[in-house]
Amino acid sequence: GASGRRERFDALRATCADTAVTEALENVSERARSGRTASVGALRPDWRILMGGIVAALLLAVGLNWPFQRNDQMSAQIYATAAGEIRDVSLADGSQVVLNGASRMEVRISDRSRDVRLLSGEAFFNVTRDVERPFSVYAGEGRASVLGTRFDIALDDERVELAVAHGLVHFQPADGKHDGELVHAGYRSTLNRDGISAPSAFDAQSLLAWREGWLEVNNMPLAQLLPKIRRWSDKSIILSDTTLGTRRISGRFPLTDTQSLLENLALLHDFRIDVKESGYTLSSH
Repeated sequence: GASGRRERFDALRATCADTAVTEALENVSERARSGRTASVGALRPDWRILMGGIVAALLLAVGLNWPFQRNDQMSAQIYATAAGEIRDVSLADGSQVVLNGASRMEVRISDRSRDVRLLSGEAFFNVTRDVERPFSVYAGEGRASVLGTRFDIALDDERVELAVAHGLVHFQPADGKHDGELVHAGYRSTLNRDGISAPSAFDAQSLLAWREGWLEVNNMPLAQLLPKIRRWSDKSIILSDTTLGTRRISGRFPLTDTQSLLENLALLHDFRIDVKESGYTLSSH
């Protein structure tokens, strides 16, 4: 890797700059000048020539490594958003990505591959079709592979959610040990500790509601809902009661005011919310 090449470069440079090496080369040159035969003297080493050769080799090594170092540095790009921030990203292959709040992704696009790692949060992908370069998104333990289509992928703690708006997505564990599922437009699938769920139909019209600051859910456990709300809040949201997390939530909710949203949920679903400056704690009565 680039770090390893850099370490070798620093070691070689340090060796060339070591005074012991320089003095040894000077001694060799001095001995060669005194008492040697003409034939040997004709072959005597000149420390300046030797040093010049080492420096030249060093510069050549740096020159050869520089394109690789530069490519390593340029091949990965990081995109991130703050809580509540929506960001549109144009990738080098022409694909478009919309990042939800509190999200982060790493993108590597080359002439041979197109790889994205969703490190946190959620993103909607509109992928430019390229049959020679499959487009892969890694999120947690999951991997979504396409040639060109539109889909949403979210990383909620250890849970990965995929929803397809157009085309076909191959969804599988990132380790490649299982075949996974082919998810068609209008279907979604989830990866968790139990594996990948069979694709199920959903209302694709609600897929990008979060771009407008809204959240639409249907019969979703509160514990799964909270990571989606956290993407829009710079304060902590803690669920103190695991039983409370199983309560099912349905509806369309505004995301722009976290406290009002949580207070309304608490009123509708009969739980308590403790509001502090640092964040919110949800618990049963």
